[in-house]
Amino acid sequence: MSSTDPFLAPEVLLEHLQTITILESMFPSEITLPSSFSVLSDLVPILESNNPVLPPSTPLPADFRLILSLDIGSSPPRLLELEMVLPLRRSFDSLTSSPRPPSRIVLKLPTYLSRSQYAELCTSPLLELPPEAPIEDEFIDRLLLLVDHLRETIPTLISENESQRVHRESSSQESEFNQKELDRVWFWLPSLSTKEKRNDIVRMAPSWNLTGFVLAGKPGILCLEGNSKAIDSYMGWIKSVSWSDIPAFQKITERHRTPLITHRLFQDMVEITDLIEHRGYHGNRGEMGQVRTWIEDRGGMIEQQGSWGWHQAQHDDRAGVQMTDEL
Repeated sequence: MSSTDPFLAPEVLLEHLQTITILESMFPSEITLPSSFSVLSDLVPILESNNPVLPPSTPLPADFRLILSLDIGSSPPRLLELEMVLPLRRSFDSLTSSPRPPSRIVLKLPTYLSRSQYAELCTSPLLELPPEAPIEDEFIDRLLLLVDHLRETIPTLISENESQRVHRESSSQESEFNQKELDRVWFWLPSLSTKEKRNDIVRMAPSWNLTGFVLAGKPGILCLEGNSKAIDSYMGWIKSVSWSDIPAFQKITERHRTPLITHRLFQDMVEITDLIEHRGYHGNRGEMGQVRTWIEDRGGMIEQQGSWGWHQAQHDDRAGVQMTDEL
């Protein structure tokens, strides 16, 4: 279609003008009008006259193209551009077919959606107005339905994209943390009693593919098995986020780190505080003999050692640990 094709019927052009006026009142700051809008506005007296004929040479394009910059209601705010196309002319070869070409709404591809998501949105029947439909009312009704549909759908798509991004990063991190080179690391805490902080230790460990156990009390004990980098990253999170309110001198101390010779002793991350008896004046000192028994029940082998530490030993094909009562 070209700018020399005949115009649509005068009543159709007047309806387009009325539609644009309504849209401008509904979206005063979001609508960008074409420069040719003022030209058609100046022609209203002719269109409303008894001889409403516009010569093909009238300086008007084949259609009006309005841009609606729509806030889709996401957080942070994101805009979606909709181009509304209102035809002003029809081609010579369509003079005997439909009364007028359809009005359309074109979605611009935003950076925050994938091409497949964009393509799916573009299949909406709300984007094209049937030629036989009343222009003004039908177009505005469809536009409002489309706006509601987009504001409901797009935030969900953005959330899906964010979840997929986090999953990809998590998978990449998990791949790094699933390396075969595994360590067992023992940590000493002067005191561990807060339930929320103990819960964080257990709850967050799977995100780093770590296993082991934690024992609350004075002192507290934490044993971790996993990739060395994963252990360091996990402990960095624990210290800076979960335990950010604890003074540095009261925080955890790494006491021993050794490579696993065979396999993990622990299959998950658990708290064993309620499984172990406690002694001492305040009843907060864990009974290490029961800790030994608990470890041996899981296939570990315990050996006494003269200095502080829990160490891995090799006994046949089982992972063993050495420990001391200096806890």
